[in-house]
Amino acid sequence: MSQGVQQDLTAQVGQVNQIAQQIASINQQIEENAGAAADPGLSANMSQALEQLSQYADVSAVKQDNGTVNVSVGQASLVRRGHRAAAAIGPRRRPDGPGGQSGQ
Repeated sequence: MSQGVQQDLTAQVGQVNQIAQQIASINQQIEENAGAAADPGLSANMSQALEQLSQYADVSAVKQDNGTVNVSVGQASLVRRGHRAAAAIGPRRRPDGPGGQSGQ
């Protein structure tokens, strides 16, 4: 994989992680304040974040009874129960070879 492609992928993974963190933050605000689920500003922010995330991957968003949103990409949960489930998976690096950390 060329260095330029690797940098582009790394930047995109960073964007996905940042958007997932925004969604988790909105979910946390909703969990901490039951009335926040009806806040039009938070709702708009959530919609915008989900829209941005959908530009990077085919996402599934499921609104929970408490107003939070669970977000999945394929079979992997990205945001669950109002919290960040895991970082998006970035490009894999081989221990030896291109992009690897040979000799360390």
